[in-house]
Amino acid sequence: VFLFFCLFFFCFLVFWFFVFSIPKTYTSSALLMPPTSETGPGSIMGALSNLPFGGLVSQTNDESLSILAILKSRTLFEKVIKRFNLIEFYHAPNIDKALIALSSNTSFNVEEEGTINISVNVETEWFHSEESEIEAKSLCTDMAIYFAEQLDLLNKSLKTEQASFHREFIGDRYSKNLVDLKIAEDSLQ
Repeated sequence: VFLFFCLFFFCFLVFWFFVFSIPKTYTSSALLMPPTSETGPGSIMGALSNLPFGGLVSQTNDESLSILAILKSRTLFEKVIKRFNLIEFYHAPNIDKALIALSSNTSFNVEEEGTINISVNVETEWFHSEESEIEAKSLCTDMAIYFAEQLDLLNKSLKTEQASFHREFIGDRYSKNLVDLKIAEDSLQ
């Protein structure tokens, strides 16, 4: 009985030591609702959605795909790595290895409802302290928020640039139409 009790106590200590020393992974997620793209009568998707077979066309719009492209871009990943000093955190020799580590710990998915899920994982080390758990929780939360904030900034910048090009194009077309109208008037006289 004493031998059984000693064996049980030893197994309990080994189990306890193992459970509290293994790395823990914390995950933080952000769910984004992409802006609705305007599908007017001039757009192909707008025309197809009005047809009887319009439901057969994929519901994932171009806006969601461009948001995913921004989220998965090297530019955004490098900003996150520099902001949170992830080269040191991942013990990476260079930024390329940190990019690989970050990409394996993040995921970006378009959900069935059309929302975009940003998920960031941060793992503690073996034999970690309570402070490193708190740091891991905080880091994954801050990284998910930072991805969303940077996405917003980059998306606004791209939309502003796109609107500028549209204004310039419309202005050029207007000027050309005035010239064409003047030529047509002169030819009628």
